[in-house]
Amino acid sequence: MKKSKKKAGKKTKGRKSKSGKFAGYQKRGTDKWKEKAQESSGNFDRYTQESVARFSTSEGRNRIRVLPPTWPDADDWGYTLFVHYSVGPDDQSYLCPKEMKKEECPICQEVAQLVRAGETDDAKALRAKKRFAAWVIDRKDESEGPQFWAMPFTVRQEAYAAAEDEDGDVYEFDHPDDGFDLLFKREGTRDRTRYTGVKLSRKSLPVSDDSDEQQRWLDYITEHSIPDILKFYPPDYMAGVFSGGVSDDDDDDDDDEDISEDDDKDEDEPDEDEDEDEEEDDDDDEDEDDDEDEDDDKDEDEPDEDEDEDEEEDDDDDEDPLPPKRKKKKKKTKTKKTSKGKGKSDATRRLKKASKKKRRTL
Repeated sequence: MKKSKKKAGKKTKGRKSKSGKFAGYQKRGTDKWKEKAQESSGNFDRYTQESVARFSTSEGRNRIRVLPPTWPDADDWGYTLFVHYSVGPDDQSYLCPKEMKKEECPICQEVAQLVRAGETDDAKALRAKKRFAAWVIDRKDESEGPQFWAMPFTVRQEAYAAAEDEDGDVYEFDHPDDGFDLLFKREGTRDRTRYTGVKLSRKSLPVSDDSDEQQRWLDYITEHSIPDILKFYPPDYMAGVFSGGVSDDDDDDDDDEDISEDDDKDEDEPDEDEDEDEEEDDDDDEDEDDDEDEDDDKDEDEPDEDEDEDEEEDDDDDEDPLPPKRKKKKKKTKTKKTSKGKGKSDATRRLKKASKKKRRTL
């Protein structure tokens, strides 16, 4: 036993001494690791740079810190966007070049054609939606650093309302050192998403308690100002996507691209046709009840004969099942044949009785 332990020890010691240190390791830094983690596995089109982390709201309470604007001549803490959602067979999203750059937009042209054709619901779903983009820190997970959020414009308006008190004083909640966190609730998902209770935290506080971390975050959003990270696609490409000529073989979970966008892309638009769907369901239920009643009547009118024979058929069906419709048809046909046979035998017996009476009379 001692001998084997000694050998094992020698072997381990030898392997350890051979490995040494890898002098050629290239350290890439935390920011680069996070950037690579944001890359998607498919070809889903994003209207921001691939490396940009996106903020996704949580059900219930949310607490974020809005970071200041870092682009030249900024007159707002966020950047106004116009986004076309549900474009093409893959339901992609694109910035509107007409609204944002005064350039040609094939999606807007299609919206105009739909309006002229009277397809108002389709036009409404396809037209550009107004969004408000900002860099934010998620207080529930600050390790993610700055994240891009294209919030509904209603949230932006309520944030502005919360920033002003009854005396008309304004609280600059995006100030990096003396700002305030933004609190709100999210209810529902997808088309039923609602944001309520938008308000500011009671105390001002810096973006981060760690001054070095705060500086890293501010440096990052300065190097990645929102106008610089946006992606516009050529009109021909967008037209191809809309018509189905360009399709992305993407995974279902790829992405949250605009699922996080949330859930709120039609926040202000009420859901229509719900009542119609319910009425259609009720009609279907009534039709099914009528069909069941008809089947019950048919079964009552037909005489119950050859029960043993039917049971034998059921046993055969268990061994070699047929589709429901074929089974039912076969059973009905069998019953009809049996009842028809019974009719003939009754008539024959009646004729025999009548002939006997006649003979007795004679």
